[in-house]
Amino acid sequence: MAALNAFSTQSGALSLIAGVFTGSTKWAVLSTTVASVRTRLTTRVLLLSSRLTSLMLLGLGAAVLLCIAPRLFEY
Repeated sequence: MAALNAFSTQSGALSLIAGVFTGSTKWAVLSTTVASVRTRLTTRVLLLSSRLTSLMLLGLGAAVLLCIAPRLFEY
C-alpha cells in the first residue's frame, strides 16, 4: 500500500509518467540503433559476436556455480 500512496500526489504521478516515458524512449533508441547497425554487419561478424556472447555467458555461469558450490555442500 505504501507504493500506491507514493504516487497519490500530483508530483508523484508526474514523476511516474516521466520515468515511464524516459524508459520507453531509451528502449526505442536502443532497439533502433541495434537494428540499423545489424544491417551493416556481415554474417561472419554476427557469428563471431554470437560465439563470443555464448562464451561470456558460459563463463559467467561457471563463475556463479563456483561461488555457490561451497554453500551447496554445507551441512
